[in-house]
Amino acid sequence: MILEFLTGVSDFMWGTWMTVLLVGMGVTLSVLFGFRYNFRNIRFHFRNTFGKMFHAGTGAGTVSGFAAACTAMANTIGVGNIGGVASAIVAGGPGAVFWMWVSGLFGMSTKACEIILGQRFRVRYSKSMDEYMCDRSFVMKNALGWKTGALILSAACFLLGPWTCCVQTESVTSSLLEGFGIRPAVSVAVLGVTCFLTIFGGLKRIASVMEKVIPVMALLYILGGLGILLTHITALPGAVALIFKSAFTPMAAVGGFAGATVRDAIRYGVARGLYSNDAGTGYGIIAHASAKTDHPVRQSSWGWGEVFLDTIVICSVTALSLILTNVYVDYPGVDSAQLTTVAFRSRIHKEVDKGSDKCYTQGNYIQG
Repeated sequence: MILEFLTGVSDFMWGTWMTVLLVGMGVTLSVLFGFRYNFRNIRFHFRNTFGKMFHAGTGAGTVSGFAAACTAMANTIGVGNIGGVASAIVAGGPGAVFWMWVSGLFGMSTKACEIILGQRFRVRYSKSMDEYMCDRSFVMKNALGWKTGALILSAACFLLGPWTCCVQTESVTSSLLEGFGIRPAVSVAVLGVTCFLTIFGGLKRIASVMEKVIPVMALLYILGGLGILLTHITALPGAVALIFKSAFTPMAAVGGFAGATVRDAIRYGVARGLYSNDAGTGYGIIAHASAKTDHPVRQSSWGWGEVFLDTIVICSVTALSLILTNVYVDYPGVDSAQLTTVAFRSRIHKEVDKGSDKCYTQGNYIQG
């Protein structure tokens, strides 16, 4: 009964109206910005993001712009573009990947707008933490004058926020169980200790850890995915063509894949794309409010940088790995980050033991 209730709420929240609202906002902002965060001024954005990775930043703030961006990407790189992509393909077919790209391209403007708001309405707590911060409730109260709404939102975030961590934790534990046979209890214990040690030092320690961990994590994952792409290089054009074809035509059921309509592809592609890059959730307000910068618009270039790395690069690597290894068809019942782990493991097993069709899933060898 609980599962049915939660599923109903999820379907309502991420149904047609939410998709239209968030993507429509991205399209509207893109037009108002003259597509400067989507297709234009790419050189400017690259120079002010990846081009200043080791720059401390100038102006008021708590941490460097890059450290703030890494703190934001710690929330986006992982569950959304690893587990979320797998769920999107299982439910919406390969065509969902195209609509993830679409949501990402327009979401760049939404994320940039969030960053500007975070910089504009941030508050400095000089007598306690000596840190700059802002979140959605700050904007509601200080920009719109909605004090009651800000209070309700703050209470909701405080009560419901921790539960969202369960999604990340499940993805980590299931992946470690799938890949290395590590029991979930052990994974949860290690996660709890490392998270406590990180957040106990406040924002400065969180940002310091993230700016060291996130680039390495992203690079290793991209290299691992590229390994799969290179071993299937001859099939790569066909996989890309399948993404575009199934984005506009229904995909029939095959193997363990139940099939998907164009509506499914759009719905799950957009929903998982927005979940992956957080464009429209307001998280960019929180993470980037602390950044040292001489102008909010300069920091807003990370609206392009984050979404580009998250959705255009890492989501694409994950999606193509799943499609090329065909695991979304061959392994029904396996979903989220666990399915991505199966894709990587299936490639390793084929290299180590060619001629065997066994693949390790859920802690036991089964015939693939």
